[in-house]
Amino acid sequence: MHYNYDKHSIFTKSTKFSCGNKKKYDEIARITGENFNVFKVLNVQTREVRMHSALLAELLNSKGSHGMGAIFLELFINYFKEKDQINRNEFYERLNRFYPEGSEAYVELHTGYINEEETEGGRIDIIIKDNAKNAIIIENKIYALDQKNQLLRY
Repeated sequence: MHYNYDKHSIFTKSTKFSCGNKKKYDEIARITGENFNVFKVLNVQTREVRMHSALLAELLNSKGSHGMGAIFLELFINYFKEKDQINRNEFYERLNRFYPEGSEAYVELHTGYINEEETEGGRIDIIIKDNAKNAIIIENKIYALDQKNQLLRY
């Protein structure tokens, strides 16, 4: 079967469509403030440890100075639970066993020196521990790659 079509016409129509959609998305982003980035405004968008990890840990800390208790951590956990609700795998079940109330978050937790095999040691960017000895570990990456066996070491 042979289709007769004008390549130029198809290109022109698809370009107009994508440009129109981009304008719509740009307008939605403008209205909702989606393009606002406080880290960029403060020129600290790549300061992983002292800015991003510290801020995230403080917000996710149920005993944080924000005075909101575990609300931010509960929202964070629920986000991942809802995302994984279809699979309901081990990750989902572990999140169900975590108790946000009374948990504490720590930044740059030293787990020991990295051994020769690179299977132990390092620093955990953010760790949140509950009263039942469960933990949520967050590896914060900004323009960085995973280190060898990094998650295995934690």
